[in-house]
Amino acid sequence: MAAGAALTVWRAEGLALAMPFALLSASSTWTWVTLKNEGFFDADQAWDAELFAHRGMQVYEVLYALEVYALLFALLCLAGEPVALGDAALASVALTLALFYFFAGSRSRAHGPADSVFGAALLALVAVVAGAFAAGHARRCWVQEGGAAVLVAALLGLALAHATGPEERAAGEVILLRTLISSAAGAYFAALAAVDRDAQCGGGLW
Repeated sequence: MAAGAALTVWRAEGLALAMPFALLSASSTWTWVTLKNEGFFDADQAWDAELFAHRGMQVYEVLYALEVYALLFALLCLAGEPVALGDAALASVALTLALFYFFAGSRSRAHGPADSVFGAALLALVAVVAGAFAAGHARRCWVQEGGAAVLVAALLGLALAHATGPEERAAGEVILLRTLISSAAGAYFAALAAVDRDAQCGGGLW
């Protein structure tokens, strides 16, 4: 940093970190529930590329991508606080794109040995990057440690939920797994709000 350069600091409330994820989670859930009510899932379609020819599923996947980004951003901020805003934003983009390799792969029925090796290596890299990001911040508090643990669990859970299982999977099964993971993350944020995360360790976003 150049001498005399000003450092702008913001104090971020825990609710402000979790709210974008909550709103996007509600939006993606509303999208697939609407499709269900319209009878789109009555045929119990397979989770494959053909499913996403429907405009409603395309909207759902875009909203889900934003939901995952918001979740990872919030968890990175909690795990690393205080944290540079740009660092958290860029790390969230990188991790979201890595996860979407697994999301896209779950829609393909053909998986060779090379795909499995690359997927395992990418998953290990994702876990290492997330762990290194959290470990790079010296200050320790149970909120930080919990955020780091939930971050790694969310990354592994989302990747494995899409990378494992039979070649042909029902769309409802995949959407259910996604919804359960999002619900667990929402419960975690609600628990932090209940114990007043901001009063526990201080810190913030800068």
